[in-house]
Amino acid sequence: MCTKIFSCCSAADISGFGYAGQAACLQTITGQQQMSADSLLALGVVVYDGHAARRCLDEATPLACADFFPYGRPTLSGPSCDQVFTGTLQIGDACGDLDVSCESGDCASGACVVRPCSGVTCDAGQYCDPGTSSCAPVKLAGALCNSDDECDPSEGCRDNTCGPTLAPGVACAKSSDCETGACHAAPTSLPSGVCGAPLADGSACTIAQECASGGCSYAGASAGPVCGPVVCAGTN
Repeated sequence: MCTKIFSCCSAADISGFGYAGQAACLQTITGQQQMSADSLLALGVVVYDGHAARRCLDEATPLACADFFPYGRPTLSGPSCDQVFTGTLQIGDACGDLDVSCESGDCASGACVVRPCSGVTCDAGQYCDPGTSSCAPVKLAGALCNSDDECDPSEGCRDNTCGPTLAPGVACAKSSDCETGACHAAPTSLPSGVCGAPLADGSACTIAQECASGGCSYAGASAGPVCGPVVCAGTN
């Protein structure tokens, strides 16, 4: 994480993280990660897999700067990263509301359950149907849907129907519905948002595609991500 911060981030971005140098970064993050690991293991229902941790680092190292800093924050990601800490509780065991305590990785209504599509990888042109946890062909325009993953990659799920992106002024549920990339909050008399122009810097955002500047990240003490310059894009 420290190597990525000091290779991907500008001096201003690094200053925002508060690290005086790479050695200070390493000391701080090491302490934070160890404390987090100790807290999880103290629960008594989680085990640590050092081999998965090594694979996680190997998978995260080659990531492009933009992929390593979602919302402007350094994040280890890869197929093995979710396997570093795994739960020991079995299906049906009481788990409170802690997903990580379940071997399945999913705690719902206080008990461990099987996570839909867990471990399922589908080929191009397919999606995983959560109802059956099996792969199925992507749907064409006009078919009913619940998510973008179900539809042909050239389209998406708009108002529960596979179809093309929506023009400005058309009602929308999420920004990916719109050809402009931005779904603006609508007046309270309407049930959804309205497709409009990309958002200006400082506007609250959920994905980078909403923003005119192409960046959606946590800035300073902001409660949530806002539009602004792309953080740690590898242009330092």
